[in-house]
Amino acid sequence: MAIKINGDNSTSAVGLSSGDDDSGVKPGTNQVEIVTGGTARVTVDNTNTTVANTLAAGESQFTVNNDTANQKIIGADANAADGTAVGGLRYNASGQLVVYAGSPISGNEKFTVTKDGAAEFNGRITAKRDTDTNAGLVVQNSTGTNKHIFYGNGQASFGGGETAIGASGELNTNQNIVLNNGGKGIKFPATNTGNADANTLDDYEEGTWTPRLNGWSGSSYVNVTNSLGASYEKGRYLKIGRTVTLFIEYHWTSMPIANGNPWYIYDFPFPINNVSASAGSIGRLEGVTDPWNVAIWDQSNSTTVFYIHRHPSSGGITGAFGNSGKLIATITYTTTA
Repeated sequence: MAIKINGDNSTSAVGLSSGDDDSGVKPGTNQVEIVTGGTARVTVDNTNTTVANTLAAGESQFTVNNDTANQKIIGADANAADGTAVGGLRYNASGQLVVYAGSPISGNEKFTVTKDGAAEFNGRITAKRDTDTNAGLVVQNSTGTNKHIFYGNGQASFGGGETAIGASGELNTNQNIVLNNGGKGIKFPATNTGNADANTLDDYEEGTWTPRLNGWSGSSYVNVTNSLGASYEKGRYLKIGRTVTLFIEYHWTSMPIANGNPWYIYDFPFPINNVSASAGSIGRLEGVTDPWNVAIWDQSNSTTVFYIHRHPSSGGITGAFGNSGKLIATITYTTTA
């Protein structure tokens, strides 16, 4: 094979060829180009080795740059006749390995690995190709079952759609909710606004409260002092949805309420919904000469009081009240929220 040396040394007539004027080696100042078909395909200079530095639409580029301030390895495709690069791999001056897609490079970083090993994603991540183009991250086994999908709008789907998290955070599942760790449960907020849907459990709460027993002394309404110690749970409550159950224990050593009058119970932990009637049950009543046929129900049109009186009439409790006695009772009612 003959080697031809040309004085022109252009891409159409390279300086060193095998007889084909537009293909060969084109020496230059601080660089050497390998030319085929009149186009420089590889350029080696004092800082870079560039493959297909000048791109036409659809051609590819590979560049190695050893510039210490901005080291990079770039593999790019041309998306226009001017050879605009649209993708590649870059090792930048901050010590980060960056995969980019778009031009310019800045602002189009899609995947970055930092020096401390952290991985940062910008855009869609697909662990396995999925037909759902709205998916941001898809993880599944080789058969496509038990697929987990995370969407860019905050939604997620697990177990092939058996359980899903909606864009607003709601949880939807076709399976049981199983709590495997003892001491855990479903926690509701301390303050709840309620939900009007009949099939929605929107609240659960349990705690203590301090009941107040009140009645007419003959000249004014007075409170009865509960003689149970301060550390004793005089009242407990359980709230499920809008239904409240109260547990009351009241002891007294002095009864200021005049004989034959009804008693009133105040200071409930939640207001009474007086749209519907509510009632209670007395388990034990001492200190009253006639404790039979005594009932508890809500005061009409009141959101704050239940009263204890003779049943079936609405009069007071029959018989005398002793200075020593006790009341143990439960009350169930609906509250407003």
